[in-house]
Amino acid sequence: MQSLRSLTSPNYGRIWDIQVVEAVERVNHDGMWKVPAASYSASNPKRATTLYASDRDVFIFLVDPDHAIEIGDDVLFRGFYTWNSEVGSQVFGLSTFLYRYVCDNRMIWGASNVQEVRIRHTRGAPERFANEGASFLRRYAEESPKAIEAGISKAKEYEVKQGEKEGGGWESWLKDRGFTGTMAKTAVTTAQAEQG
Repeated sequence: MQSLRSLTSPNYGRIWDIQVVEAVERVNHDGMWKVPAASYSASNPKRATTLYASDRDVFIFLVDPDHAIEIGDDVLFRGFYTWNSEVGSQVFGLSTFLYRYVCDNRMIWGASNVQEVRIRHTRGAPERFANEGASFLRRYAEESPKAIEAGISKAKEYEVKQGEKEGGGWESWLKDRGFTGTMAKTAVTTAQAEQG
């Protein structure tokens, strides 16, 4: 018996789920990227996974728990998740981020530096996946946590100059760089509340 999985137009560019899985396998050849830990993993390992696939789509969520990025008292880790539907029910996507921890219900807490690539399944999608999606994942996977630490340390050392402080401080500095007044005020208030 045959079944129809999808109907697509000649302009459809299929990114196969296996291509996404193979791209992740290539960047994880050394096993650095892992399924986030869960307290129930010993009693229910299938439920503790973050690797999902069906006859329509794939979703992969992995983290690097062994290479912490220490910024003062804060400790962050790197993670990514990627998804695809070879039958076109959703786009190919890849999201990378830093995070504080992943809880048992797979919520990502303290996510920052989130970057995302999305590729619609149009005629050029397979080539875009090869040139953008897979290469973006490879660059992220090979990136050294030390470079991230150095960038964050440099940002933390930045100090508002005396003239900028007198002209409104951080809010003024943010507005000079394209933020609206409301966005600048909210950013400063949030930073003070969360980070002191």
